[in-house]
Amino acid sequence: MDSTNLDSELFIEFKSRGKRCQLFYISDSHSEGLYETVSTERERLAKWLPWVDEMKSIENERAFIKYAREKMEHNELFMLTICVNQKPVGMIDIHNIDLQKHQAEIGYWISEKYENQGFVKQGLKELIKIIPSKFKIDKLLIYIDVDNVKSKFIPISLGFKKESKISQFEFYNGSYHDFEIYGLNVNESNIAND
Repeated sequence: MDSTNLDSELFIEFKSRGKRCQLFYISDSHSEGLYETVSTERERLAKWLPWVDEMKSIENERAFIKYAREKMEHNELFMLTICVNQKPVGMIDIHNIDLQKHQAEIGYWISEKYENQGFVKQGLKELIKIIPSKFKIDKLLIYIDVDNVKSKFIPISLGFKKESKISQFEFYNGSYHDFEIYGLNVNESNIAND
């Protein structure tokens, strides 16, 4: 894959620990790089993300990206590819957008090679800034498996507050998983600083 020729539109670019990070609107040009990460890190990602087992080929990735772009056209989803030095390494999204309740959920994942380098945190920070005007959303929620300690760091570091815990919220990998819900009122300008 020629990862230097991504044909999608740039959302934002920033540096973290000396590396350039770009958030691109999701594009078919990301399918090979994203699938390569999922395939290589399948066991680690499947521990937390139930959809990983269904992502069995580049064609599956392309079909998902097509689905996501269609949802984005109707403002039902907002999905970005995390790229480090132009290489796709993960995703950030806003999903379950509920304009009646003025709330939405955030999801994210990144390659293990790029964890703990600030890419997801900074990317979410930039994304959160545009949410009130783009979607008329006041409240963001992040649902996290209680055992996913690394993932919990992200909302806590951005000023999200733990709002509740739900027992047996999701069933995957042969068992039920408890989840915690973290919330942020985005109109209060309470995003934590670095």
